[in-house]
This record gives sequence, C-alpha cells and structure tokens, in this order.
Amino acid sequence: MRAVLLEESGSVAKYLRETTPDNPQEAGPLLHAMWKELGASRIVGVAAAPAMDASGRIRNWPNRPEYRDTEILAPLFAECLSPLILDDASAAAVAEHFSATADACTPSTSVLLSFGTGVGGGLVIADRLWSGATGQAMNIGHVPVPAAAGRRCSCGRQGCLQAAASGRFLDQQAEQLGLPRGHVAESAQRGDVRALELLQSVAEPIAQGVLLVQDLLEPDRILLGGGLLEQGPLFEMIVQTSQDLGIVSPLQLGRWQTWAGALGAAAEALRQSGLRLSRLFNEGSQPKYRIALLQGPNLNLLGEREPAHYGISTLDEICFHLTGLAGELSCHLYCFQSNHEGALVDWIQERRGRLDGAIVNPAALTARGYSLLESLTGSSVPFVEVHLSNVDARESWHQESCFAAAALGRVSGMREIGYEMALRGLVRHLDKTRTLRPS
Repeated sequence: MRAVLLEESGSVAKYLRETTPDNPQEAGPLLHAMWKELGASRIVGVAAAPAMDASGRIRNWPNRPEYRDTEILAPLFAECLSPLILDDASAAAVAEHFSATADACTPSTSVLLSFGTGVGGGLVIADRLWSGATGQAMNIGHVPVPAAAGRRCSCGRQGCLQAAASGRFLDQQAEQLGLPRGHVAESAQRGDVRALELLQSVAEPIAQGVLLVQDLLEPDRILLGGGLLEQGPLFEMIVQTSQDLGIVSPLQLGRWQTWAGALGAAAEALRQSGLRLSRLFNEGSQPKYRIALLQGPNLNLLGEREPAHYGISTLDEICFHLTGLAGELSCHLYCFQSNHEGALVDWIQERRGRLDGAIVNPAALTARGYSLLESLTGSSVPFVEVHLSNVDARESWHQESCFAAAALGRVSGMREIGYEMALRGLVRHLDKTRTLRPS
C-alpha cells in the first residue's frame, strides 16, 4: 500500500508505504492511519488494483481472493469523504503523463502500458484522463496479440497480452527453467542466457501491444511502467523489438513506476477539484514561485465574446500558454476563473500564505470588486492587473478600477500578450524582492 501527499504546486511532499495485510479487516484501518499521517486532506484519490465499486467495496481481486466483498475504504467514507476511485493503471497514466510532457502550451496525449503481476493500461487524451463508461478503458492486458496465441489468460480467454507478458507468466516460466521466481531481471543482468531468452520472449508480445496502440491511437508518446520494468534489460529489449516492427511513436520508461498509481490518483483528484495541475515534481523540486492567474466574470467566454475587444484566444489557450511560460521561469501557475466574486475570494483565502503573487483580470468586477481586492491585499499577495482590451479607449465605466492603486502595475490593451508581460514583470519583481530581503 503506497500513499503520497501531493501539494497543489505538483510537488510530492511525503511518501508512505505499508505491507498489504493478509487479513482484509486490517486494511481499512491501516489506510485510514496512512491518510491521517499524511495530514487528513479532504481531497483524496485512490488507485485500486482490484476491481472496486464507488463505495470502496472490492468486487474482485484475483491476487487476493480473501479481499472479495470487503469495504476497505469504509473508514475514509466514515469521515464524510468521497474519495475519487480510479483503476490503478489509469491513475498511473496521469502521473506519468504529467511528468513526461515537456511543453505545457499544447495539450498532448499519452498511453501507459503497465506491467506488474498483470498488465494494465491508461490513456490521457489532450491532458484529460479517459476512463471509459465503466472506468475500465485501456484494458490492454486482455487484448489478443499474435505472440500469446494459444496461451490461456486468467480471464478465461486465450491469446491475451497478459498471458505472455506479465509478472505471473514470468514467474511460471522461471520456475520451469530453474530460475529464481521474481529475480529473472537480476539473472539476466548477470548474463544468464536462460533469463535473457525469457525476457526476450516477453518483449515480443509487449512490442506487439505497443504496435496495436500506435496504430489505433497515434499518441504523442507511449509510456511503459510497472514493477516488471524497474530493473534489468527488458525495456531496452522492448525498444529494439518495437523498432524492428516499425513502431515510430516515442517509447519512454515511466518515471514513477510502482509509485505512479498513488501519485496519479492524488493528481487527478486535485484536477477534478478544479485545480489546473499541469506538472508533477519530485520531493525537493518545488517551483521558485507560486503564482495565481485569476479571471473574473464572463472570461470563460473568451474566443466567442466580442473578439474585436478581447481577441480570439480561448481561456484554455491562454492558460496553457501561460503555464508553459511559468515553467520556463521556474514557477507554478494556478489558473482559476469564476463568474462569482465570492468564489474568487474563497479561492484566495483557502490559499492564504501559499501564494507568492497573482495576475488578476477582474473583468466586470474592476470598478466595484472591493471584496476581491481586499482578499488580495489582506493575504499580502502582490498582483498585476490585466485587461485584454484597451480600457482607456472605451466607455468611462470601463476605465474605473478599484484595483489600480494597490496593483504593482497594470497591463491594458495587449490582448493575451498582456498576461505574458504581467507574468514576466511579476517574476522580476519577486526576484528583486527576494534579493533585497534580509537573510
């Protein structure tokens, strides 16, 4: 059982690991204790290896049949929580995707193939997790591949990828060859010919599965993860076999491996709570500054509403571009828009003491948004005011601002470029303030 505490910046603050109890009645209290140790966050994501329903009841777990029909999440639900429950491979896909993407300006698509005791998969399309109608999308382990022909799978069918490329299969074959179970990779690293040939026999069906994914989805990248690939030459064998099959999609080894499920579940829970999380960082890799991009009423209609004044860029396009620039400047950007002033105030107050600065487009709140202004000044958040249109060339009521006197500066009339100017100026101000601050 693995658990992580994920900060809103995308940085992992703490890791926990416990052995799964043999007695299923002990599992729920243990998970609850881990949650408490990590700070008892109200936002919780769960990556489930077994098939689990929305109430946290385990419907099926081939590796641990004694857990069937148990409700190991009951102690969490008793705390009035509603954890986000994901298939573990889907959750892992989120973690690996947001660690592998290099350009936050443009959404991208990743497929994860995860190889452990069994074989799973996850799909992130344009930065959004695709789980399918029942949460079991990308069940790649039970897709037939030629190299597994005639082999019976645990699902009862024949020819599934999992039947020829899983930890369970590898252990069975190792035992027949007289190799130590669970240590085939180490034997291969020592040059054992039997182990090398066995790993090559596993690489072939995996490469065939990769070919299938490429032909069906043509993703930006295909990620390979899971405990089976943590050590040894298997990944290099898969890459070589894939090249022989003509696969051109970039293959990458997952960064988080067996921690990916817990991390991805936490990340997706944060994202579904409204946070635009676009990067994941390891412990100690915190961004230099945490900056909020706050957008007021009707800015969700950008791209459609009065393009002569506000341009044709959508809110999402502006956020993606600015997120990429923030990454280049070693910052993390939180993007939040609301048509309700109270929601903006609540958002800022909830992050009191955790923001280094803000870029604010108050929109229709510009003249009289006093509560929004006071939430910024009361939280000691330095901010830059931005307007897409040239407010000084418009009607007089557009020109009145209760924010202007408190802002570090004001950018007006530069359309979406104004946000970029504001971000660069804010970072330079924060750098200068940090330099002048007494040690």
